[in-house]
Amino acid sequence: PGTPLHVCHFSVGQYIAVTGRTIDWGFQGGMHRWGMKGMPANRTTKSHRRIGSIGSTGDARVWPGKRMPGHMGYEWVTTSGLEVLRINPSKQVM
Repeated sequence: PGTPLHVCHFSVGQYIAVTGRTIDWGFQGGMHRWGMKGMPANRTTKSHRRIGSIGSTGDARVWPGKRMPGHMGYEWVTTSGLEVLRINPSKQVM
């Protein structure tokens, strides 16, 4: 439903906002998802790619919003301020 968008609706030099989905990475660990450092890579530990402690013992709970492993990607993202450089009406490409 709605009006189909063609390249004739835009002009060169116009600033637009583009919305789309990010790449779906599936379930990822803390190192890939949040860029955490991990543990030592030598023989001192068996947990090389784990995130480590997730909270203190006094609270006996995990804080809301704690960065942990989980699903990464496949989210709607809007990038604004993109300038239209060229338009090819025959191929409907901007």
